[in-house]
Amino acid sequence: MPRPKKQINELTPGLPDKPSNLSEAASHHWDRLIVEMENSGIVLIPGFRAILVQAAVLQADLADAWDDIQKHGRYITTKSGARKLNPAVADAHTTREKLMRVLYQLGLTPKAIGGNSGKPEDGPTLEELLAS
Repeated sequence: MPRPKKQINELTPGLPDKPSNLSEAASHHWDRLIVEMENSGIVLIPGFRAILVQAAVLQADLADAWDDIQKHGRYITTKSGARKLNPAVADAHTTREKLMRVLYQLGLTPKAIGGNSGKPEDGPTLEELLAS
């Protein structure tokens, strides 16, 4: 997936309005995402509303799929007695993929903020070590 293009325009900071029609679970995830983004130093803008809705709903859907897997197991037995993969497993997999794309767009993944290599250590560079 290509990296999001940096905005050139001046953006107006502010909290996006939470939609009133979110499910209780999605509303909980919305609130948690807002807090996590603020605590991470991500400047919120009202324009993030649509992507935050997607993230909150996907997290709620993922929690539902995981609950079903916990209750019924990874495999289920059909009426004919055949064992097959619980459909919630495939649903969880697809939802996780979509959620990672949305979280990346919001800047909430290590790759979105420039990798997870951490801060460079003080000391000689690789080139300096090889030259000595």
